[in-house]
Amino acid sequence: MPCDLWTVAQSLADDRGIADFELAIAIEYIDRNLQVAQSSGRRTSPDIDRLKRVLELAIQHRRHEL
Repeated sequence: MPCDLWTVAQSLADDRGIADFELAIAIEYIDRNLQVAQSSGRRTSPDIDRLKRVLELAIQHRRHEL
């Protein structure tokens, strides 16, 4: 059964308990890139970790708004 982008976004958001699909997708993208970099022995930029933290804080803020 084929999956469309909406279904994937909904699944990511549900898995992370996030109402905002864009934030869920952004964090998933960052996580996957960090995993690939770590598995290949590459160092990641501290900016990536900061970006992930900012997105996580945005999610927490959204949850408090709801």
